[in-house]
Amino acid sequence: TPPGTSSNTTEPRLSYVSISPNPTSGDFLLVQEDKDFPWHSQFLLFNALGELVYTQKIDHAETEISGLNLTPGIYFYTIDHENRSISTGKLVVAGD
Repeated sequence: TPPGTSSNTTEPRLSYVSISPNPTSGDFLLVQEDKDFPWHSQFLLFNALGELVYTQKIDHAETEISGLNLTPGIYFYTIDHENRSISTGKLVVAGD
């Protein structure tokens, strides 16, 4: 909805999720910072070309993600729940 206009939709706001550490060397912790975060979500990680490189179910407030062997660079993530994106962000993978 453009600024200054109203909408009658009831779209939920995006949930806040953090990744630590970020930048990372490859292993990181996904932490939901929103008590209303829906369980049984899906973490999707994309490279800079938009290619899906990793997916994982999220069933807890903190989810450890390790052993990915990601090439250094910038990645983008989305967290989906019931086929809708509820959170998005950027992950930086540093070189050795």
